[in-house]
Amino acid sequence: MKNTVKLLLVSAAILGLAGCANQATKPNMKPMARTSNTTSSISMKTQGNMLIAMATTNWDPKAKDSLAVVWTAPANSYCQNSQFPITKGHPTNDQSWAYRTVIQTNASGATQICNGLWTAKVVNVKTGKVLASSQLNVNLQAPAPAAPAAAPAAAKTAS
Repeated sequence: MKNTVKLLLVSAAILGLAGCANQATKPNMKPMARTSNTTSSISMKTQGNMLIAMATTNWDPKAKDSLAVVWTAPANSYCQNSQFPITKGHPTNDQSWAYRTVIQTNASGATQICNGLWTAKVVNVKTGKVLASSQLNVNLQAPAPAAPAAAPAAAKTAS
């Protein structure tokens, strides 16, 4: 009888330990956030009254990136910031461009030139990460006012 009691106690202890092993904490199985390996470069130039940004992008094939060229107008100007999406054309050395005018018309109809330091950035829209940035100091002269239109010739009357 003593052996049976001992055997029952040992069996209970083994089952208890086996139960604890089943209740062990499971590792955290959350997927780790993947960092995109998309890279880009950008350069800017003026052409007439236009600002042109040329971006070269090497897309990460495993990431579903959404990129844009973000224009930042000069500080203390009436000009507005803007954004232009970049669409994927090629996986590597993908060339894209964005352009905008530096001449704005204000609410009263006056033409203003947006001189000053412009910034163009390639931004991953999903993460907000800036992949490339370029700045250009614009200093354009106002266009000469147009000459007034010639008055129409007087109509001849029959006599």
